Amino acid sequence: MITKDYNPSPLEVRFVDVLCELKQEISNKLINYEVLKIEDNKLLDNPTLDFYLKDSDGDAHEVIVKIIQKPDKIEE
Repeated sequence: MITKDYNPSPLEVRFVDVLCELKQEISNKLINYEVLKIEDNKLLDNPTLDFYLKDSDGDAHEVIVKIIQKPDKIEE
């Protein structure tokens, strides 16, 4: 299926949703870090996820992930 809208694309938005749903699994895999919350910005052209973390010492950290779908390649 050819993507007609990239601002944001439906695939980008779905990736954001899926990653948010995986919050606990992500937290479990980040040894010495706990994911406290995830803020999604799905309305941006390239949606972002802000991960708010706490390490084993109690220090706060923030990681931002940007979701970008490359334009579809149309084969001739």
